[in-house]
Amino acid sequence: MYDYQFPQIADKPKRISGQILKVLEESDEIRKAATKQHILEETLDTIQACETLLSYYPKWEVDEMHDLVVEKNAKRGYY
Repeated sequence: MYDYQFPQIADKPKRISGQILKVLEESDEIRKAATKQHILEETLDTIQACETLLSYYPKWEVDEMHDLVVEKNAKRGYY
């Protein structure tokens, strides 16, 4: 089960492609960040953008996929 960390944004793009672009923009900001504070800020902005992207899908589908990804990564020894 996936637990969202951020509130839903009020005005998300109507098309999923717009939100995918937002995720890419935010992740690019991490790459450009020079200070610890800026890296932390942009990482959290990226997580929020990713959560907004997840919100385009029904919660049960996100939960199901979350569990599959955790299982896959556990098998790979990441945890």
